[in-house]
Amino acid sequence: MIVKMTKYAFLVHDKEFESFLRDIQEIGVLDITQEKTALSNEEKELLELRNRMNAVYKALTLRKVEDVENSLDAMSILLRYEEIAKENELLDNQLRKLGKELVELQPWGDFDPTQIEELASLKGISLRYFTVPSKKYQDEWELQYPLYKVNEDMGQTYFVLVSEGSSASFNLSANEVRVPQKSLSKLKESIDELTSRKKELTNELDELAKGRGALTRYTNELSDKLSFGSILSRTKREVGGSVALMFGFAPANAVDELNAYLSANSAIYIAEDAKEEDNPPIKLKNNSFAKLFEPIGELYIPPKYSELDLTPLFAPFFMLFFGLCMNDIGYGIVFVVAGFILRAIPKFASFKPYILLVQWLGLGTILMGFISGSIFGTEMREWEILPENIRHLFLNTNNMMIFAVLIGFVQIIFGLVVKAINRARQHGWVAGIGPFGWIFILGGLAMLALPQTKGIALYTVYVGIGIILFFGHPHGNIFGRLGMGLVELYEITGFFGDLLSYIRLFALGIAGAILGMVVNKIASLAIGTLPYGLDYVIFGIIIVFGHTANIALSSLGSFVHPMRLTFVEFYKNSGFSGGGKFYAPFKKSNKTQEN
Repeated sequence: MIVKMTKYAFLVHDKEFESFLRDIQEIGVLDITQEKTALSNEEKELLELRNRMNAVYKALTLRKVEDVENSLDAMSILLRYEEIAKENELLDNQLRKLGKELVELQPWGDFDPTQIEELASLKGISLRYFTVPSKKYQDEWELQYPLYKVNEDMGQTYFVLVSEGSSASFNLSANEVRVPQKSLSKLKESIDELTSRKKELTNELDELAKGRGALTRYTNELSDKLSFGSILSRTKREVGGSVALMFGFAPANAVDELNAYLSANSAIYIAEDAKEEDNPPIKLKNNSFAKLFEPIGELYIPPKYSELDLTPLFAPFFMLFFGLCMNDIGYGIVFVVAGFILRAIPKFASFKPYILLVQWLGLGTILMGFISGSIFGTEMREWEILPENIRHLFLNTNNMMIFAVLIGFVQIIFGLVVKAINRARQHGWVAGIGPFGWIFILGGLAMLALPQTKGIALYTVYVGIGIILFFGHPHGNIFGRLGMGLVELYEITGFFGDLLSYIRLFALGIAGAILGMVVNKIASLAIGTLPYGLDYVIFGIIIVFGHTANIALSSLGSFVHPMRLTFVEFYKNSGFSGGGKFYAPFKKSNKTQEN
């Protein structure tokens, strides 16, 4: 649900405003309304520094070091890290360059270039270096020219021509390459020195990583300073700038400490229940199950203050939709068991809500797997060990498709009920009648498929049409209502499109089941092909890796497509308009909000 908000207006003397703000920040429940203006130079500098700190923190977090904090301060870590990063980049460029030279020099072997230079300067003898594809090299060249074959590697032949002076010409169809400037041993020494230096820097980075706590604390300080300065500079000043006029919102169930502070300090303020036109921030409060699905709802725009929170309403459907897409008892068990294992590991304690969400999705997968009778790519309806009357309970492919459409039909009808409640809450009970017209029409069309209800189906549809014509748009004169109602009736095609969208749940489930069957089939081919039980080892490897890959692939689609159905079909049919903003209290970065 959406937590009720209390709207505050404050009048504070400008000289006392900074102290007042610090106290409000310490209490940490007020979402302060700010004017949108350009950032000052000081704010830009703070923001840039905070971004640098965050970047360094993320980089150091990837390093696996013991959890023992050192005595380094945040700025020292930041500046030293940036120096190391620059040096590492320079070393990487040098190593790439030397690596390229090593590849070029390796075929020529190890020699001292200074001796070749001495030979040229003292005796006037020069060496020229050539390379040619081995298939084009001619042995006769060794008799015709002062040529020495050095090496043959990777289909290339490397040779040297000896001449008096560097201007001698040779009629050879070969590529002349530049004279090597370093010996192979010297080049390797240079590479070893650079590699050793990189190891030293790596060790230093590991030491810096132990100061991540200092980075976190300083980043929080920067965030607090940034938000504090932003509010201080953007709050309106009245009476010639001597009085600060500030507005804000706080959850109605969390204002006791704030009110006590204001009363104790004789502050001038007005507090009243927030209204929709005030555009108060949105804070959600749900039970332990629905709360797990709030991160999914937050991927979309927040609701308006006067709307219903749809999180607890779509949560059960999302769990079932995910299960329909995965459609396998075994895969659901993997999710649940993996969740228990991860929750037992201390380092994953901060991810507990997400792990619990995965476990609930796993339960949905198990439930839908029992309906279809699928477990690790096998069909339970084909297990002869099960009684015939049990095997008949599992739905076949056609029935699973119908089931997916039916559950979609239920969500659409449920969405229309939510739309009626939303309209009644916002515009009065008469406005809430219109959506029931569509419930009658869709229900009547569904009743046509059943012989027992076919007789009253058309009457139900007619009642629905009448409701839409007269109550679909209750505001205005009778002719305006009828005209808008006729236009709205055209939306029947959209409902059929929405309904067909739910077939994707069935299609994804079938795709995953087929992939699981393929994995099992491939694994079974290994049985009997190797002695000493090695065939069962291969069988196990294929089963584990194959089903792991199928779980990973199916999980992606099983999350994305139910989310699409939620935000498009369900939100649309629920009359969701959105446009709110999430509650963001002005508080210390390390202060948690319980309510």
